[in-house]
Amino acid sequence: MLIRLTTEDISTNWALLRHTLREAHPKTIQLDEAFYSGVLTKLNLGVMQAWAGYEDGELKGMVVTEILADPYEHSNTLLIFAIYGAEPLTFEHWRKAYNDLVSFAKLCNCKTITGFTDFEAVVANAKKFGATHRHYIILEV
Repeated sequence: MLIRLTTEDISTNWALLRHTLREAHPKTIQLDEAFYSGVLTKLNLGVMQAWAGYEDGELKGMVVTEILADPYEHSNTLLIFAIYGAEPLTFEHWRKAYNDLVSFAKLCNCKTITGFTDFEAVVANAKKFGATHRHYIILEV
């Protein structure tokens, strides 16, 4: 089950959230203090959301999301900005987290949930919920 963290929880768990951000992003991207500061500001303002996944009182993972407005569709998408499992997660953990994110997305008028990942396990589990897999191209300039 995912629990949305309050600003106080975010402050208390900032080291773990930083770890989540670092582990979830491609190793080719250098995350500097400006990046972390920007995420922390967005979390504290409620622009981004931090979630903790618990099972039997034990932390299983963290998720950071952001609601993005789509001016063309007049709806929103829930961006999974970062996702991190403290250990390999069972399908049941994935299912519960998925259901919690879908409920939140619907409350926020989101028509889609989107995420970018280099982790095949994340892609494989997302496909079990009907996700389509697109390629994302990054070119350095």
